[in-house]
Amino acid sequence: MISEDTLPKLLKRNHMNYGNDGIAMRKKAFGIWAQYTWSDYYTNVKYFCYGLLSLGLRSGDMVAIVGDGAPHWFWAELGVQVAGGVPVGLFTDCVESEAKYVLENSESRFVVAKDQEQVDKMLTVKSDLPRLEKVIYWDPKGLWSYTDRDLVNFETVLDLGKEFEKSQPDLFEQLVTNGQADDIAFLAYTSGTGGVPKGAPLTHRNLISTGQTYFAVRQLTHGDEYVSSISPSWAPEQWQGLAVCLTAGMPVSFSEQADTYQADLREIAPEFMTSPSRGWEILARQIQAMLSDAGPLHRFTYRLFYRVGLKIADKEYRGERPNLLWRILYQIGHLLLYRPLKDKFGMGRSKVIITAGGFLNDVVFRFFRAIGFNLTQLYGATEFGIVAVHRHDDVKYHSVGMILPGVHVRITDSDEILVKGDTVFHGYHKDQELTNQRLVNGWLHTGDAGYFDESSHLVIMDRLDDLRELSGGFRYAPAYIESRLRFSPFIKDAITFGDETKPYVTAFVNIDFDNVARWAEKHGIPYTTFADLSQKSQINALIQTDIERANEHLPAASRIRRFINLYKELDADEAELTRTRKLRRGYLESTYQNLVAILYGEAKEVDIETEVKYRDGRIGTLKTAIKVIPIGEEE
Repeated sequence: MISEDTLPKLLKRNHMNYGNDGIAMRKKAFGIWAQYTWSDYYTNVKYFCYGLLSLGLRSGDMVAIVGDGAPHWFWAELGVQVAGGVPVGLFTDCVESEAKYVLENSESRFVVAKDQEQVDKMLTVKSDLPRLEKVIYWDPKGLWSYTDRDLVNFETVLDLGKEFEKSQPDLFEQLVTNGQADDIAFLAYTSGTGGVPKGAPLTHRNLISTGQTYFAVRQLTHGDEYVSSISPSWAPEQWQGLAVCLTAGMPVSFSEQADTYQADLREIAPEFMTSPSRGWEILARQIQAMLSDAGPLHRFTYRLFYRVGLKIADKEYRGERPNLLWRILYQIGHLLLYRPLKDKFGMGRSKVIITAGGFLNDVVFRFFRAIGFNLTQLYGATEFGIVAVHRHDDVKYHSVGMILPGVHVRITDSDEILVKGDTVFHGYHKDQELTNQRLVNGWLHTGDAGYFDESSHLVIMDRLDDLRELSGGFRYAPAYIESRLRFSPFIKDAITFGDETKPYVTAFVNIDFDNVARWAEKHGIPYTTFADLSQKSQINALIQTDIERANEHLPAASRIRRFINLYKELDADEAELTRTRKLRRGYLESTYQNLVAILYGEAKEVDIETEVKYRDGRIGTLKTAIKVIPIGEEE
């Protein structure tokens, strides 16, 4: 147990213990890793805190932060906390209307933004937000000619802080000492799966309890490395990139940009990393596509030792010890396949590899365990922190692990998971009615359906609201079927349909354009656009094969009987996905209700005309013929 009860107190402890001798942060720029010690971390937080005070920040003021993960983000966040304000997370890819909603709902007085793209969004909505006073930016590229008086460079704020310190040199230490465990440390906005995002205030107690317990269970150490791959506006990065790293005194590294992440990850080769479940599904597709394009010898090596890996992984799953022959084969596979793959994707030294942000189906999970990735799963959410995790020696593909110490979980008669403990938040921002619905007698109603298996592992079924029942009375979990479909290297996304009025399950499929395009070129299939490629008969047959493969592992009643390849990609900017790339199921069912009706009709093909929103704001019209593909007895 640690005595420090706020994040700034943890930072001060690390500053005192490690000073300039330990690396706290790295950020890659222009191909070079810039390093920051714990003293650098502490000093930048102090001067940013003082700078905000000199700009007029008052206790309780909200300060929104938007941008990719970077040292400046955490300097700003902790600086706001020490100054008595509340940091507010904004997703980098939010559109102007979404930014306006969060800034208005939180009543933010300041925004700390990464670059010109984010600054432009803030300046566009600023006239509609009378409480918003200053926009502070840390990357000046492209902003030299901007003349808005409310724009302030991050370095300027630090300089203001240095001047402020001259008049009150001891104030920062006093403010850090005065911080309380139940002060709000961060206002996180939920992904908005069921509607508009909701503000969830997280206290220092919430974050530190989550980080401390998780750190202890996963046996991380001070010398371990962590590479950030998710936005700090998302609660999992607050738990891991901030709370765990501060608790353990571990360095956190930030890649140069999204498209260099894989190369940057390989340079650091961290012991600890996390990625959303969608990220692992994408990586599984990439590995399969890469190996399908490899030479005969590499394909043979993969097929042979993938089977060996599956054998070992399945024995571990059942708690069995493989015999000497299988152990020898596995060691050979480690040299020829598993180690090279792990090294290629930056996981050569990994101790803890996490999937978060949605349940990862057992097919993808088993795939990674079979190729030597020691992938583990956790269960958590913004409102209640991390509840369950896999231990290293106790991994069940179908579960999210065992409950963490200090967290209490109960399953209701309707299969809903209830959570209680220090990690649970105290209620939604400006929404007492919803708070009263979700928090009852200290128990948080998660809205997730689940159960405990015979080994006390927690198993997640789906969101209670998303569980479906067919006309024959069979109950199924759409997310489980959809995640199995996404294991295909050619399926980027899928959404299933079926309710009490329908006799069987149907689906929309979003093809993975890059992988499908490579396959089409390899097989001499000409195409022009995404829509054109998606409706090619050969592509429909390709997707049908993978759906049939997924159907083999599903109960007969929940197998997909008809599907269509969508003519466009699902897009968060069109509210079809959340900013964390989860399906907005209700919105999709409403928006595409005509196409859903066609799936249950007699037509084999239908012409559609629909609006398409382009990223520059233009709206166009798309006309195409959609083919309905029957499977099995529907053919």
